[in-house]
Amino acid sequence: MKNKKKLIIICTGAAVLLAATGLTLAYLGTQSSKDNKITVGYGDVSITEQWSEPEQQSMQNTTQKEVKVTNTGSVPCFVRVYAEFSDSRVADKAKVTNFTDYYLWAAFKEELAKSTNTISPDWKFVANDDTKIGGYFYYTKKLPAGESTSSLIKAVKTDYRDGAADSNIDKIQSFDIIVYSETVQTTELDGTEYNDSDWLAAWKSFLRVTP
Repeated sequence: MKNKKKLIIICTGAAVLLAATGLTLAYLGTQSSKDNKITVGYGDVSITEQWSEPEQQSMQNTTQKEVKVTNTGSVPCFVRVYAEFSDSRVADKAKVTNFTDYYLWAAFKEELAKSTNTISPDWKFVANDDTKIGGYFYYTKKLPAGESTSSLIKAVKTDYRDGAADSNIDKIQSFDIIVYSETVQTTELDGTEYNDSDWLAAWKSFLRVTP
């Protein structure tokens, strides 16, 4: 089957990487934002992605998947990103990287949830909890208008082999990586200006989560 590269703008509110079953690997991409209107000005972001499409889907794949967020609004903002594999079976096998080492998806989240991390030092993952804060990757710096975050991830590696000699292509599974972003401005309605270290406080204030 001959591969065709596709870029389709959709209105689902997410940026999606679609890895199709068999020998075709197609991609759907879009950009999303949640405007924050609590102060004068406007907040808007776009998800910037770069990817390299393999010629065919195989038992082992390493696909460029670089995810950044660009502030296209007129004021500084804090950014958070939701990113998840659509199929938990793939998430259990797939690995992602930001620099040189690859981490299983769950391990990647665990590393970014630590008080300090070296794989994505500008990003922090807050584990799922019973508030509106958990389950997101947070950019821990103010993002000025017109600028982009550092990369959250740079590539995705999948390996469908059960053993070193396993080459059964029927084991390849379709999956999406769903990515969308939200913003909150760095200034409160009363004029209070947040510092870089106040990213969590800003989100809790906006989401009305008790500190």
